[in-house]
Amino acid sequence: MIPHYREAYFRAGFARPRMWSQYGRKHTGICFVFDRARIEEEFNTTFNTKKKFSGGVEYQYYRESFVKARNIECKNILHNSIDKALEKQIDTYYHEYFFLKSMDYRDEHEYRLIIVDNDDSISLPIASSLKAVIVGVDFPPDKYECINELTLKCNRSAERWLLSWQEGRPQLFDLAGEIRKVT
Repeated sequence: MIPHYREAYFRAGFARPRMWSQYGRKHTGICFVFDRARIEEEFNTTFNTKKKFSGGVEYQYYRESFVKARNIECKNILHNSIDKALEKQIDTYYHEYFFLKSMDYRDEHEYRLIIVDNDDSISLPIASSLKAVIVGVDFPPDKYECINELTLKCNRSAERWLLSWQEGRPQLFDLAGEIRKVT
């Protein structure tokens, strides 16, 4: 059975060269592939707060509420505090802050897990939801073994791949060098 993220590889984030250029440090970075249902379950059970959100990002052109979300009324700051005014603003416009982006980014197909908390340090367990680790085509080869070991330590069943481009199509190789066609 071909995993879904390989079956639709032209739509998958790891198979988009621009994503590697923009976010993957010019193909030298790493892409983590997660099971969405499992990572959402971890997210919902790990964080016991009312201020958490998850969902897909909408990409669109100008929207009036997007502009309104960035205008805080002075009376809210004066009658409360800056922190309370910002909290109220987030409660009212969380969708505009966290789930709207310009149409210029529409190819990203982002899905976000958001927690609004005062704690500086948060941690989300990913071992059960990690499906694969993919290293970019220009990732340093002398670091393959390190990535292999870290992935195995996190989740022994997670796949470990090197992404390459053959005639503009993504190809996945296991980190030991064996080719596996993306179909």
